[in-house]
Amino acid sequence: MPKVLIADDDRMTRKLVSSHVEALGHCAIESSSGQVALTILKDNPNIDLLITDVEMPDMNGLDLVAHLRAHDIYDGVEIIVISGLATPNQIAELLALGISMFMAKPLQIEDLRRNVEHCARKNRSAQNS
Repeated sequence: MPKVLIADDDRMTRKLVSSHVEALGHCAIESSSGQVALTILKDNPNIDLLITDVEMPDMNGLDLVAHLRAHDIYDGVEIIVISGLATPNQIAELLALGISMFMAKPLQIEDLRRNVEHCARKNRSAQNS
């Protein structure tokens, strides 16, 4: 069962994303900040997908993504960034860092489900190679 970490300081967004991830048959793990997400990732090397907001306390999503992409151990983690406040420059920087995709808030649930499934399939294919 794929493991998905959802990092967002907004509780309602975390719960919404979590419920849809679980409805797809994946295990959802929640984090309220980038720093907590990083700790969870260090303790759970088998996480397949990170869904993260940009604006969060302690460590924002941009810093979290930069940290993950700077360490080879996290190369297999697909990353979806969600934000309603990201600037075009931040989005460009995130894409350059190697995120899988960017989604604007408010989230379109069908797009979220499709993107989560796409990333899960991509991760499974990479693991089977």
